[in-house]
Amino acid sequence: MKNFLIFLFLFLFSVGIVNAKTTGDTIITHADGSYELVKGKYVGILSEGEEAQPNFVYELFDEPGQKDQWYLDNTVGDAEADIEYKSAVKELEGTKLSDIIVAVVDTGVDYTHLDLKSMMWDGKDCVSDTGSKIGGCIHGYSFAYGGAGNDPHPMKESYGAGYYHGTHVAGIIGAAINGNGVAGVAKNVKIMAIRADSGDGLNTFDLIRGIAFARENGAKVINASWGSGCGKPEDGEDKALKSEIANFPGIFVASAGNGDSSGRGCNHDVRFTVPSSYRSSLENMIVVAASDTYDKLTSFSDYGSKTVDVAAPGKDILSTVPGTNMHF
Repeated sequence: MKNFLIFLFLFLFSVGIVNAKTTGDTIITHADGSYELVKGKYVGILSEGEEAQPNFVYELFDEPGQKDQWYLDNTVGDAEADIEYKSAVKELEGTKLSDIIVAVVDTGVDYTHLDLKSMMWDGKDCVSDTGSKIGGCIHGYSFAYGGAGNDPHPMKESYGAGYYHGTHVAGIIGAAINGNGVAGVAKNVKIMAIRADSGDGLNTFDLIRGIAFARENGAKVINASWGSGCGKPEDGEDKALKSEIANFPGIFVASAGNGDSSGRGCNHDVRFTVPSSYRSSLENMIVVAASDTYDKLTSFSDYGSKTVDVAAPGKDILSTVPGTNMHF
């Protein structure tokens, strides 16, 4: 099992959301650990044990056929730059990966995609983010604002910003080996789709409920290909998000990030960035930078000796997108 987890973590690539701002609303963390979203800036008096913070917005970090998936078996650069896919598959023979649930907390997943539909978590006996039985979840849950908000259908309903992102990440992790399209890194794991975007990015209130949902429903791994960008958020630390990451009993895999506004990677050890800078104090996190076909850090990838654990293929990554398609 340990070998599988290392194999999975070393590959989850660096795609995410850059440039933290806020929705203009406020999150109240109550003394019992529950959260409340208050519209606008909170001007009331907090009770003992309560805290207020902005509802931060996070952006996504981005990027047929297995022959085009250089990260599995590299023939276009340094042969050592891939993830040793064939060796890993052989080593994992006999391992029951279907017991491992990987939650993709992102923009939703096209759970009808031919390469993904057999790999999705069931969800019929799901519980809420607070542990209450709800049942009938369609392979995950949506906490997003708007028409798809707070419902059991975790698929983005339009071709808005980042509509493909969660589906692309899900395919990298677990696309079926079925003679069609692309091959996932960890075949037979179950993908739990959690939608946490409000149209212009992912926000704290949706993310913390999504992480709690993953925890309550048995996810072993969370993939977080998003973040605040270099040196952000400027309005303070996202304590609610850090608390939920800390409370997740599995592994939280985060993208290091895709650089500053000029596209140059930055050092998270000196420029505070959410969530990767939390790695210095949270042992359940693994933060992944992006490497290229020559096993070099890409020019856009963020880095940090205290806040980034490893680099893995993160440029020109072919994977699933909504519909029946594949895309880099």
